[in-house]
Amino acid sequence: MARRTWAIVLAGGEGSRLHDLTTTRAGVRVPKQFCSLAGGPTLLRQTVERAAAVVPRKRVLVVVSERHREFWRRELRDLPTENVLVQPEGRGTAAGILFPALALARRDPGARVLVLPSDHHVGDEAALRGAFETALGEVERAPERIALLGVTPDAPDTQYGWIVPKPGPAGGVRPIELFVEKPGTERARELLARGALWSSFLFACRVTALLDAFERAQPELTRAFLADSGALGSGAGLAALYRTLPQRDFSRDVLERVADRLGVLAVPACGWSDLGTPERVASVLARRDRPRPRPARESERRVPILSLALAWQQAGVAV
Repeated sequence: MARRTWAIVLAGGEGSRLHDLTTTRAGVRVPKQFCSLAGGPTLLRQTVERAAAVVPRKRVLVVVSERHREFWRRELRDLPTENVLVQPEGRGTAAGILFPALALARRDPGARVLVLPSDHHVGDEAALRGAFETALGEVERAPERIALLGVTPDAPDTQYGWIVPKPGPAGGVRPIELFVEKPGTERARELLARGALWSSFLFACRVTALLDAFERAQPELTRAFLADSGALGSGAGLAALYRTLPQRDFSRDVLERVADRLGVLAVPACGWSDLGTPERVASVLARRDRPRPRPARESERRVPILSLALAWQQAGVAV
């Protein structure tokens, strides 16, 4: 029997670096995953479709925040209710991944899983989909491996984390030599020339490998969740649990502590961006070669759905 593959979509962030673009005229701050790039589907909806192109929709889990309920309630209405995992509050990206990983392990202990942030833009979906398939094949061969997708860079960007792979066959998953977080300009140029990759926060693994990484790197966080397993299914219990959790970053506090279990796969340049800064939004919009669709009329929705392109235009910035 083939091992089942699931996807976890991360949609609980605040997108604080884009607040200048994602705040409505009424003063409502809309996290960027609930905005559209240029008037089409929201970034969250695009990510759900990206995941559903690799796994069945019924096996797409989405992690959201209770405080964003007005934004995601209608956006995710086509998913099974039990596939929408609601965090009572933010406690960092580590908790945001451990929570759904534990929920998935209960439902399908042998699962393979893809993890996708919900606020990315991808120009070439087929290239990324092919990389996911390659990464899934790797974790099938090496069950302990977490296969990170490193995007082939097209510029010495100083605001991304970088991954330096060890030498190995092209097109495969390679061990990792070094992580470099947001280097200076000269260092970024050196990394680009060296063949380093942008850290995308996209990865594939078995759910057991993911939980083992947490147990090794953040045992206290794992124990906090497991101490009261009933809390994972209870609103009041989960809220009480989250109030006790430490803030932990998944990349820094988990992945970098289990580097021996990691591998990185070079994704061909595919027009990827995490849209993390206004400058990156402008750069993506400038590269789009098709006419921008008209933004959705807010009168047709119950909550504001912002177009990042329209926000730039209203700010008087040409893209």
